[in-house]
Amino acid sequence: MLQTKLQAMQHNMLKHCEPLVVELLEGLERRFDKELKLSGAASDKIITAISHPYFNLRWLTDDKKERCRELFIQACRQCEPVLDLDSSEASQSQVFDDVDDFFDYAPPPLRD
Repeated sequence: MLQTKLQAMQHNMLKHCEPLVVELLEGLERRFDKELKLSGAASDKIITAISHPYFNLRWLTDDKKERCRELFIQACRQCEPVLDLDSSEASQSQVFDDVDDFFDYAPPPLRD
């Protein structure tokens, strides 16, 4: 997105700021070359950005969205489930109770 906006600014016949825009584009290219080209070395970063609710696929151009969506789906398929589905309901209930207590800022209840 930023790269696209800077390229658009560059083509708007800037007088005084054109060297700044050129340097910004070159800096982006040097720093984020792997990410911008969606290379395999940047797949963890791409998956992280896609999984964030704010970013999702919005930051990608249309031609790269499907490729990144497939990368994300493959990563999700490789993950193992967090909870064992064969365990008893009582143990699952205890796990969820502990998780709910984590964000409870009230004093802990007194236990006998």
